[in-house]
Amino acid sequence: LREAPLLALVRDFASKKECKALMRAGGKASAMHRANVETNNKAGASRADIRRSYTSAIVPELTAEGDTVTQLVLRMFQSVRHLTGYDFGPWGQEPLSVNLYKDVGDEFRLHCD
Repeated sequence: LREAPLLALVRDFASKKECKALMRAGGKASAMHRANVETNNKAGASRADIRRSYTSAIVPELTAEGDTVTQLVLRMFQSVRHLTGYDFGPWGQEPLSVNLYKDVGDEFRLHCD
């Protein structure tokens, strides 16, 4: 654990079954597309400047309480609330981002949404 900035390791957070479900939800690598960034910043950063990876999004059905991915997402936010003390949940948040690094130089660079 590091407090500034906060960095925490949560051991055994996801089971093998949950990891497999998450990978299925992310889709096949062949279906992923180049990551895109919509920007209106004055610096004019392009998508190539910020994200160099392939991506897909996982949008969990938050009302499907029996769904493995939904359970994992709800537990993720529960852990974040516990670690940070902030009161927020998955509603209104961005989808889970799946990133694939397959080309030389691919990376997910620091940026601000």
